Amino acid sequence: MRTSLTGRVEIRLDTHAYRVNKEALQALTRCEGLYQFGNELAMVGEQNIGLDRMPAVVPVSRDVLFSRLSEVAEFLGERGRPEHCPPWVLGYLETCPRRPGIKDLFGVIEYPVMRPDGTVLQQPGYDASTALYYCPPADLRVAPVPEFPTDNDVAHARERLLDLVVDFPWASAAHRAAWLASLLTFFARYAYTRGGTPLFLIDKNVPGAGSGLLANITAMIPTGREMPTQGQPEDSKASGKLITSICIAGQVVMCIDNIAHPLGDDKLDSALTSRLWSDRVLGVSKLVIVPHRCIWFGTGNNVQFNPKCDTSRRTLHIRMMSLEEKPEKRTGFKYANLPDFVASSRGQLIADCLTLLRAGFLSRENRPKLQRWGSFEDWSEWVRGAVVHAGLPDPYETHEALSQVADSAMHSLRDFIRGWEELLAENRVESCTVREALTWLAEDSQVKAERTGHILRFLPLRDALAESCRCIGNSLPDTKQVGYALRRFKGRVWAGKRLVPTDERGEDGNKWTVQTIQA
Repeated sequence: MRTSLTGRVEIRLDTHAYRVNKEALQALTRCEGLYQFGNELAMVGEQNIGLDRMPAVVPVSRDVLFSRLSEVAEFLGERGRPEHCPPWVLGYLETCPRRPGIKDLFGVIEYPVMRPDGTVLQQPGYDASTALYYCPPADLRVAPVPEFPTDNDVAHARERLLDLVVDFPWASAAHRAAWLASLLTFFARYAYTRGGTPLFLIDKNVPGAGSGLLANITAMIPTGREMPTQGQPEDSKASGKLITSICIAGQVVMCIDNIAHPLGDDKLDSALTSRLWSDRVLGVSKLVIVPHRCIWFGTGNNVQFNPKCDTSRRTLHIRMMSLEEKPEKRTGFKYANLPDFVASSRGQLIADCLTLLRAGFLSRENRPKLQRWGSFEDWSEWVRGAVVHAGLPDPYETHEALSQVADSAMHSLRDFIRGWEELLAENRVESCTVREALTWLAEDSQVKAERTGHILRFLPLRDALAESCRCIGNSLPDTKQVGYALRRFKGRVWAGKRLVPTDERGEDGNKWTVQTIQA
């Protein structure tokens, strides 16, 4: 390639497409401010948030790519005449799997964050070690973060942060610690390079307890803005579209607000444990692969979980328990206008979060080992470790308590095992088919209808069928529904027992039994 008098690279057009594409890609590396965001070309730009503007990852359209390429390259046709860049060259640059020489971009941030090596990223511009672009607002003044925080530094930082939420009706100290973990996650999100980030569920027993306010001040400390919200997606497909749009925009946080239906779907489950997200763009036959760095929150009253999904296992519970009938009418708060106080104190509060994380990082070798949380090991090391090092309960305690309450699938399994065992014992058999089980239940229901005073039996199994097969009243499901439910629970253990099909097959299908697991 030669350089013209204008300083642009000259690319000769002919039938050697491989050479032309290769030279165009080499020329593209000379474009300042052009990055590789997943498998997409992107730039750092801005997006409107109400009356505010915030830095954002902006995908490069074909028109913009054409313009940027013309800045650094000049295409020559026959007899050396200048020509426009051919569409097939632009198509190659848009879709080629790797673009050597173009910097990778993982995200754009507006506040300082922790690096994987435990240092603080606080120099504006592109950071090669994290592939982040730091673009702070002009008025942000972050207080100094000690390189080696003392116990006093940690205590003061912890108390300033917890003082913000002194008036919230926490269900326990562990739930308050879980809130602090959600806040620290904003600053640790780019420090751990493996595993996912749990969903933070701000749950309450009564409307008006303050979940919206808590979510907003949590987001305001790092970003300076209230937490963005979305309604609960109707289904998995809608959830996937939402996640894709958020990832393409490089959004930092999103809250599923006012959850009214059982929470969870396969798309959300996947996002919570993934650092890269792939999906097809709506209306376009194109697969995008982009970094997933969004921190997910949810708010609601006594939120339930979809029993067919794994969302409850991927959720950290932040529970408020108000004893007031109408908590929204409370007065006498320490901070009359908490959002205004947070906005005026951001520089110090950000430094406090970084101080706790820095201290937690330095304490790794000496602190007690945390209970393992599968899929979230790195998050636990960074965030849970910092919270525990600061002298607070392990936030994981709230997750364990939530799992016991929210795992309706486990409750159904328990009832299936108890009920099936009771049914087999009553009929003095070791196993039975689904049709036999439904026949015995129907016979018992018929006896109750004909005989006054007869108490309906096998209630655990009836409860399991009602939950898993969505039966109404005393009606029974068909064999296909029950067979599907049994296959879903097949081999899953509860209290040392499990439901399994036997080698024996009846006239109308497999026989099932309750097997005790030997210790």
